[in-house]
Amino acid sequence: MPDISANTGLLGTRLAAHLLRRATFSPTKAMINDFAAKTPAQAVSQLLLFTAITNKPLEPASNATWVDTIPTPPELDDVTMRDYVSTWMIDNLRTDNTLRSKMIVFLHQNWMVDESANSSHNLYDYLKLLEYYSLGSYKSLATKMCRDNRMLVYLNGNQNTGNNPNENYAREFLELFTIGKGPQIAPGNYTNYTEDDIKEAAKVLSGYQYQLDNVNTDPDTGIRFCKATASRHSTSNKIFSICFGAAGVTITGTNTVAGMASELNQFVNMVFNMDETAKNICRKLYRYFVHRNISAAVELDIITPMATALKNDNYNISTALSLLLQSRHFYDLDDANATDNLIGGMIKSPLELVLQTMNFFSISPFDLPGATPTTIWNTFYRTGLHNNILPNCGMQIFGATTVAGFAAYYSSPRWDRNWFDSSTISQRYYLGRCFLENKRLPFSSSALGAKLDIVGWVRNHISSPSQGAAIVNELIDYLFPELVDADRKSYFLNQALFGTLSQSSWEFAWNNYLTNGALDVVKPRLEQLFKAIIYAQEYQLK
Repeated sequence: MPDISANTGLLGTRLAAHLLRRATFSPTKAMINDFAAKTPAQAVSQLLLFTAITNKPLEPASNATWVDTIPTPPELDDVTMRDYVSTWMIDNLRTDNTLRSKMIVFLHQNWMVDESANSSHNLYDYLKLLEYYSLGSYKSLATKMCRDNRMLVYLNGNQNTGNNPNENYAREFLELFTIGKGPQIAPGNYTNYTEDDIKEAAKVLSGYQYQLDNVNTDPDTGIRFCKATASRHSTSNKIFSICFGAAGVTITGTNTVAGMASELNQFVNMVFNMDETAKNICRKLYRYFVHRNISAAVELDIITPMATALKNDNYNISTALSLLLQSRHFYDLDDANATDNLIGGMIKSPLELVLQTMNFFSISPFDLPGATPTTIWNTFYRTGLHNNILPNCGMQIFGATTVAGFAAYYSSPRWDRNWFDSSTISQRYYLGRCFLENKRLPFSSSALGAKLDIVGWVRNHISSPSQGAAIVNELIDYLFPELVDADRKSYFLNQALFGTLSQSSWEFAWNNYLTNGALDVVKPRLEQLFKAIIYAQEYQLK
């Protein structure tokens, strides 16, 4: 049976790698070794420790920021600046080794906005809001997101007035962002809320106007937010159905800005007082961190206690995550077969595939000879990742095409299999050539702008690189979530690495490289092994 109780043993290499693949974008060999000597409690405690992102997006030509200056200086193209804001965050995700980065992407998926809406400034504010609450209160984030300028424009909240209600944001707030739909039990009744509840919620959320300046700032976060205009707000009482309690809930109408804030808080409290809200959020966390399938047993033994802990701690996400990521269930230790379905049971997202490859193999765009801030941000981050590799793999990060976000996180029955289909597989496999050769990107005239020194990496990170088996075994142990059999190891050793070589000839070639710098044998063989590893089906999994 699924077991939420804590795994108290030391992690060891395989379970440490599993935790770091699921919880970060940055597992390295050294980091896995460090976490292998920790208990899950110690490991999760370390992953929850992070500091605020203090750097800001830079306009690479001037190496100066603009996000505090409103409006955007006329010499800057704000469409381009939006790309720089997105890639600034991708770079921060790449360099972070805590849970913060995975949770920023989780919250982005669950509070989706369109990258093209309005200015680079409100995209920056939106991302800072996700960062601020990445391991804080999901409930508080829900309140703040109702006044986020970018969300306001994306879901037409700025068009929502007392005289002309717009239900778009209210509908998504209930259906996608918080409590979620239950089974439809009658026309307009979705168990957890009704169509009439959406109409009443729209009235609560009326009267907020897009206004981006450095005056309207949230007192709790210091982040800019929209303007509240009482004259545009619905002053009628808002009457919610028995979905929110046996007697329903009535929120008294108001005609003041302070009253609008009170109504908003009452509305959020009403939604988050429901057990189903906590359960819906925990199901999302489970599918993001553990597995696509939620059985009746998982619902009872994992989701329910997680939801209770989450709700009891004012929806503090770190509380629920601590419970989940320490559990015997997360490490697949709650049944007789510890290798059956959870570890290696999900497909890496394109962002995980790129950033985890970069971090494990020490690939940095800043290390490419001749790189400048302009070439790094334009070539690697903007043209390479943001506009090419990620969208071609189905993940236009910070700019999905639908408010529901990426299909891998919401679309049954395929779920994460949406990352791996006939339209994306070639892009995922092309990534290895890009890193090895700094090769021209598909659908582009530009190279990627980052390159792997595979020989140098093996020299610095493999315990006995003159022994082919040591190279293969260590790569497999650290990179593959699944245990592989002897035939599979033989393939990587004898075909991918050695080719026509023997162990003795490999050892001679390696020592010749160390002594004379000769790369003619070791470089092409290690490149062949690298491609075999990252093309392997095991490497596509996490």
